Amino acid sequence: MSYDTGLPPHPQTDFLPVILHSTPVRQEVPPPPVPEKKALAHIRIPLHHEQDSAQDQMIEIDWPVESVTELLVLIQGLTQ
Repeated sequence: MSYDTGLPPHPQTDFLPVILHSTPVRQEVPPPPVPEKKALAHIRIPLHHEQDSAQDQMIEIDWPVESVTELLVLIQGLTQ
């Protein structure tokens, strides 16, 4: 038994291949970070050339706190 709905028959649907090409995604570049003010240690090392001399001199160093290991090497080198 055949039913006539008055509609045309459904055509056969074929799938077509789809080729995707990679396209670069534009990424927003964040602004460069604002350099933060790094903590400095102010170090004063007195140099005594003669006992009770009025001509004592001073070594003064401003050194970044995060590089304390390198500062230790410097001070050890100065005192040897």
